[in-house]
This record gives sequence, C-alpha cells and structure tokens, in this order.
Amino acid sequence: KVLSRKTLAIPSFATLWKRACRSAPTADSRTGFIYGRVLLGAAPTPAVSQPVRAVWRVANGAPASAQLLGREAVSDTKGTYAICGVPVDQALALSAGRGDTATTAVSFLVGEARVARRDITMPTSATLAQLEADSLTGTALSVTDGATLIGSLMDSAGKPIPSARITISGVAGQWGVTPDGAFAVHGVPSGAHVIDITAVGYLQERRIIEVEPADSVQLDIAMTRVATTMNTVKVTAERARMAARLEELDRRHRAGFGYWVDSVKLAKAVTITQVLTFPRVIVSSKAGQWSITMVSGVQSLPQLGKSGGSQLCTPTYWLDGEITDAEALNDVSKDEVGLIEVYPTAARAPAQYAGTRSNCGVVLFWSKRYINP
Repeated sequence: KVLSRKTLAIPSFATLWKRACRSAPTADSRTGFIYGRVLLGAAPTPAVSQPVRAVWRVANGAPASAQLLGREAVSDTKGTYAICGVPVDQALALSAGRGDTATTAVSFLVGEARVARRDITMPTSATLAQLEADSLTGTALSVTDGATLIGSLMDSAGKPIPSARITISGVAGQWGVTPDGAFAVHGVPSGAHVIDITAVGYLQERRIIEVEPADSVQLDIAMTRVATTMNTVKVTAERARMAARLEELDRRHRAGFGYWVDSVKLAKAVTITQVLTFPRVIVSSKAGQWSITMVSGVQSLPQLGKSGGSQLCTPTYWLDGEITDAEALNDVSKDEVGLIEVYPTAARAPAQYAGTRSNCGVVLFWSKRYINP
C-alpha cells in the first residue's frame, strides 16, 4: 500500500478578513463580517451591482434614543458581496436590492465565529411562481429551530385589519391577526418563502423572505383598500339613474345653499377634517375619531343667572343616499370620497335628506364609485 499524508488547515479569522475585507481596518474582538452572493431567479444567476445593507441599533441611554447604524456593499460581477465591521453580538437586519425588487430585511446574529455567510435571492415573478408551486404540499412548522415572522397589518389610515389571513409557501396552515393588527408565526422552516396576505376589500400583498434557523423577520404592511367595481355591462335603466343623480347634484350646487368639497380639494388635504372648515360647523376629534357639531342658530331663552345663546346640535349623516353615523364615516378613506355636501341648517338642506328627522344640519358624503363608477 502507498500511504499519503495530507495536512488540512482551517484559515484563521485574520486570513478570512484579509480575503473578504482587503484594505478595511482590522476588526476588534467585538466585530466581524458577513459575506455571500446575491442571486436572481428560481434558477439562480448572479445579481450584479445590487446594494446589500446591514443595519443595527446602538443603545444610547433610553431605548427611544437608540442610534441606527449600518454598512453597505455592492455585489460584483459574480454576485459576491462582503460587509465588514459589523457587531457580532447585536441583531443585524440584512436586505438587498432597490425599490420594488428589494428583499425583506432578515434579522440574525453573527455570533462568536465572527463570520457569517448569507446568500440572498432577489424576487422575480419566476421565483414567486416556483415557490408557490413548491408550496402545494406544505410542511409543518419547526418550532425548535425555525425562524420567527412578526409584524402588523394596517390600512392606509393606520387602522388595523383584523380580518386579514396570512399564508406562507411551503408551510401548512394559515394565520390571522389580533384585533390591533399584529401577528406572529414561530418555527418557519429554513429557505425561501412567499408570504401571502389577503383581506376582504383590500389588494393582495406578497413578500419574499429567505431565512435560516433563529432568524427574525419584521413585516409591517399598509394594505390598500379595493374600490368596489360594477359589472362592465350596464343596463339602460342604471345609466338613466346615474344621469339623474349627477343632474340633481349639479342643480343643488348651482343653488348655492350649502358648502361643497370635491375630490380635487380632498386630494390636497391630509385628512377629511381639514376641509370641513365652514361657518357654524364645529369639527372635534376624540380617540382618533372625528365628529361634527352644528351651531343651529336657534336662540335659547335667558335663564336666572345665565344668558341665552345659540344652541349646538348633531347633524344627520348620509353616505351614498343612506342614513349613517359619524362612526361609519370615520371608516371611509379620504381617497374614496368624491364629494361632501354640508348644510348647517335643516331648512337649507335638500328636503329628501332633511325631512322631519332633525332641525339640525345635514352632512352628505358621496363616494367616487357611487357618483362616477
């Protein structure tokens, strides 16, 4: 027999640092580096010239005053990157790409080894399709060594969406959210996954993540409300009703009895309440909900020790021709409103909306889909 002897050696940290970080200052015992490749597509190819960011927080007294620090590198012609001088004992949030193609930031610790490899897959339509095809037979969560996904789901006004449902490609089951819009999924298996979020009345949201054991992913998403659309085929009677509706609105506008706010003015305002600044109209806000009080103009009689004055009252609220209340109108997004009519007194309001319900004023909200579907 011919025996041969081979000597194997593990490169030292100093050697690895020199190869990856080149001219960067030598790291101290509390810092290290991350390296890997940025890939594109389900059949991965190198993603060239893609920014890769690592971000972490440094406590500075009170938690609220923590400082956000970070480093960035750009992938080379082989998709390779290295970010040097990152802390090894603090959670890093790593992401790659720009704009719509950016990956979701994944948090992890470099640890005592002071070196961590993380390959990042950039999302493409082909990647999403492949991941969803692989998710037909979902596996159970791996609670002992999986990653954690946490976050919140809000609408454009910052209100929670408790009806939302979350699915993860390659993982069996679905998850809901708490009444305040928060969610948490523990034990997500390693690898790439598509996070699919749906809620009735909102556009579907999809995100791609790539995780390792003990990673933590934060997803805070503002979902976009879907405007209800009508069928493409409209019967003649419906068109006639729409024409009559617009004619009625135009006639009231020309009469000039109330105050009007159209979608052009609303688009320039930050909130609905900013455009409701009219004489004898008082807008108040409590716990994030607005309401209106009218100065009726009806004088109260002076009483012993008190003087008389104008009385305040609560107007009648309408939405798309149906009587409603302020609480329901608070759930309507500013971008959904096409027109607002405000009549401080019932005497000047349209008869079909004032009637005998109240001697107070009337507030009419018309959604865009109702007056111009």
